[in-house]
Amino acid sequence: MFSLMTKPGFKKRMLGFVLVLCFFFIAVMALDVLTAGAQTPEAASGHGDVQAKTSDAHNKWAFISASVAVAVASIGAAGAVGYVGAAAMGAMSEKPELFARALVFVALGEGIAILGVVVAMSIIGKVVI
Repeated sequence: MFSLMTKPGFKKRMLGFVLVLCFFFIAVMALDVLTAGAQTPEAASGHGDVQAKTSDAHNKWAFISASVAVAVASIGAAGAVGYVGAAAMGAMSEKPELFARALVFVALGEGIAILGVVVAMSIIGKVVI
């Protein structure tokens, strides 16, 4: 078992596996939130109390999935900006005219975090208050 952990590239593969699991978890929560508008037979028959209970449960999952989406996107953006920023600083120390190109790549890394916020806002937009 421990010999597997010492192989080169193990940490990258493990990180990729964990990220795939996180995205799957987010997708399941988002699907649960997006299907929250479907009525149950009890709610269709006019029992408002059942609708209120299911609405509260879906609101809870909506806020959890939105926060997880922002957290995972922010962690991904931090890693991207860290690697790209370090490479950009190294390139600009040798050729200062590469500033504009490096800035574009750093901005692409930040776009990941903005995308996470947009996904969170769309999930929260589906919440029935």
